[in-house]
Amino acid sequence: MACVLDRQADYNSSLCRWIARGEFIGNTFGRQALGIIWDFAEVNPFSHASGSWSGAVEWVARVIEANADFSGQQATVQQSSATAHPLPNDAATLFCTDPPYYDLVPYADLSDFYYVWLKRSIGADHPSMFADTKTPKEQEIVQLAERNKEYSYKTRERFEELMGQAMQEARRVVEASGIGIVFFAHKGTAAWESQLQAMINAGWVVTASWPIDTERGARLRAINSATLASSIQLVCRPP
Repeated sequence: MACVLDRQADYNSSLCRWIARGEFIGNTFGRQALGIIWDFAEVNPFSHASGSWSGAVEWVARVIEANADFSGQQATVQQSSATAHPLPNDAATLFCTDPPYYDLVPYADLSDFYYVWLKRSIGADHPSMFADTKTPKEQEIVQLAERNKEYSYKTRERFEELMGQAMQEARRVVEASGIGIVFFAHKGTAAWESQLQAMINAGWVVTASWPIDTERGARLRAINSATLASSIQLVCRPP
């Protein structure tokens, strides 16, 4: 239900637009930014139309049903820093991650949009996960020095250093016969150099790469623009 509330917030802000072609309401995050909308669309959450509460319940339920494991096995979810992993050495056979894409997205700032609602809905049930008023910003592994003077310390060098620490922690917890998979996408060579250098410095050996179409062609960011449509899957192993 907390996910339903977050989805409802996404479809009930003054940044939602009306999609005329399909006659439905577009959500706040058509791209990874809070864009200016001159004419926004309002939805009635108590109706059974586009953007309603009942629709949010249905969508979240469908995702849970499609991804649920009915075998009886349980998974463990734990919040921790990527640079200080709680798992012991050689504890995993597979490491799979979709790390920050260098300077493309201010992840922590955008996450506050959902975090504040989660804190109010389930914060009391998970106090350790929602101890802060907003999401932590200081240790975010991104390069934002050139975009926001408030984050002038988030430089390329810092990105490479912290990403290297994260990749080292991943290398530590993966056994010698294990495998690592890193999804990454960027149009700039500087971003690729920083990501690959961090992985190499951490002791990973890249053994393969594969492009995967991960982005919707009809998304707002892709309309009439040359944007990334694929992510690269980097397959790596311990030396």
